[in-house]
Amino acid sequence: MTTSAPLAADHPLTSRLGPQHGYRLLGDDVELHAELLAVDPSAGHWCLQLWADDTQCIAELHLDNLHPDGDGHCQVIGLTRIAPPAGQGTYILSLRLLCRRGATDDGVVDSATYPLPVQFVQPALLGEISAGWLAGQLTVQIERLSNLRSPDNLSGTLALEIIENSAGGDTTLAQIALGALNGQCDWPEQQFAFTLTDAPAGPLKLQLSEWTATGYIPRDQRLLPLPTASRPTTAVAPTPPIAPAPATGISVNQASIAELSTLKGVGPTLATAIVAGRPYARLDDLTRVKGMGAKLLARLRQALSL
Repeated sequence: MTTSAPLAADHPLTSRLGPQHGYRLLGDDVELHAELLAVDPSAGHWCLQLWADDTQCIAELHLDNLHPDGDGHCQVIGLTRIAPPAGQGTYILSLRLLCRRGATDDGVVDSATYPLPVQFVQPALLGEISAGWLAGQLTVQIERLSNLRSPDNLSGTLALEIIENSAGGDTTLAQIALGALNGQCDWPEQQFAFTLTDAPAGPLKLQLSEWTATGYIPRDQRLLPLPTASRPTTAVAPTPPIAPAPATGISVNQASIAELSTLKGVGPTLATAIVAGRPYARLDDLTRVKGMGAKLLARLRQALSL
């Protein structure tokens, strides 16, 4: 998006955003571009930030090599990672120009707001969610777990996390890694049992996170309506958060038919059936594919990954 809307100019510096600036969403990245006026590269550390509803910074582009002309004007453009807010809401985005000159300086020089609401398409928790305590574990039932992106957009490894919200901030009490999910696909009617690392004291929420190049990023959240009286009062043995293991074989969720056909015992017919049956949350799910029996899967397991 590009705009030439009027800009704020109440900062003591004369530096500001020019009439041309904007952003372009590109999956997990965002392209930020701007015309900068009267910038002095030696004044401090310059950067552009993209904000959602003026409450959350979702992207930052560092401007380390500014080359303004004699009047201090220059054009900047760059690609950076984006961490959109969790959930399926709509947001008003704004661009900020910063020049940080000290640890206590917020650095905001100028800003511009884009009035068109934006909704981020990402994995989501859909339908009814219920929860309860059973034998010291927190059981959660989810009607649908979906990847709302385009059909060719395979998610990163998804994980469900139990988050406790307290005065000290959010604390992760348990996590279950799920695997990758193709775009426009669902995991319907799912049930999970979480073993908590600590006895909960505050409200709990279920968080769906996705593994990215910068670690797990929250994609959706739901509060869990649990009666306080039913909560366990002692903690169980802690279970550390799980990061996805690096792929050590051919990915059954991403490999082509030709790549799968190179496996001993897997010809073009079986490889085609494997591709048609995606996505797979576990390697054991391959046994539902016609021609893939338990014995063949056992022989191939070390050569496969999700």
